[in-house]
Amino acid sequence: MKRLAYCTAFAAFFTSLADWRAHCGLLGLTSRMTQQEYDVLLKGVDADIFLPLWASCAKEEGRPLVDETTLELIRFCKAHGYAPRSLDGNPPDYIGEQFHFLAYLYAASATQAAADFEDRVTVDTVRAYGSALRRYGIQGEALE
Repeated sequence: MKRLAYCTAFAAFFTSLADWRAHCGLLGLTSRMTQQEYDVLLKGVDADIFLPLWASCAKEEGRPLVDETTLELIRFCKAHGYAPRSLDGNPPDYIGEQFHFLAYLYAASATQAAADFEDRVTVDTVRAYGSALRRYGIQGEALE
């Protein structure tokens, strides 16, 4: 149940600032993040900052946005009855979609499939994203 709650929270964060604020409200928290800060973290509005938000880019630097990693992710989702959504025009291996899928798996009590997906895909994406945040000196809610 704890993992479902975390995945739901992360899915909200990576979907939109409005979703994140609504989710924080449900938890009795207040988001202090501005739209500009959010856009830097997730919309690529600062050309000097590259944050790998996709599994295909997180495996190693310089990889294309859509590659065999994306295809593998789509197959894994389909094998478990999940159709990835297009979050803000992102390919299915977008970090927000990964958390939506994990929440779906945990809600369906497919804990082994969720653990496999975390190990094969999400851990690398989260690690690359967190590393980039630290490299650029970005602090605040994104790292809390």
